[in-house]
Amino acid sequence: MPARFAWLSVVALLFVSPLVYADPLPPSTAAIYTFAVTGSGSLNGVSFTDQLITFTTDTTLATVSTLTGGTIDRALNVPTTVSVSGVGSDSLTDNISFVVARSSYPNAGISDHTLGLGLVVLQSSAFGNISMFDSVGPVTGTGLPHYYAVTTPTSNGSLYLSDITSGSYTALIGEQPSVVPEPSSLLLLGTGIVGVAASVRKRLA
Repeated sequence: MPARFAWLSVVALLFVSPLVYADPLPPSTAAIYTFAVTGSGSLNGVSFTDQLITFTTDTTLATVSTLTGGTIDRALNVPTTVSVSGVGSDSLTDNISFVVARSSYPNAGISDHTLGLGLVVLQSSAFGNISMFDSVGPVTGTGLPHYYAVTTPTSNGSLYLSDITSGSYTALIGEQPSVVPEPSSLLLLGTGIVGVAASVRKRLA
């Protein structure tokens, strides 16, 4: 019987993590929000059709607030870049907001606060469970038909959106993309696991 409990202890150490209840993150925490959508329009006079359009803001949680009884999160006046596959990249110059709405019709998108117009709106029931204070994604959604035909200024001209069919939302909060361990690191980890198991077995012999 002691041997069984000893081996269960090894398994627990290797595979079980304790429950952690995190405190709210400080306002200075880094926050990167990305919308990657498929759409048509033009960037600085160059037309495109059904291309990948990527909007990204690299900001902090200090820009994020929760509105309307806790159903809407908004990152207000955030620096935003746009990249269109096969065309190029630029920066949006108006007051841009990234929004997630947990309303009766959950959606997420980007608005030009200066113009008072929406640039991107994606609909999906999945947005009903998303907070902009958490890392998530990509979460996919569909574009609103006949919603677009919006022009917003850029550093070198303007971005015109005539249609967006679908896309996704991703948030990376206070983290960097995970690094896959090198084979040598995995070998050391495996050796360590074997060593722990052998040590326990030796003590039980």
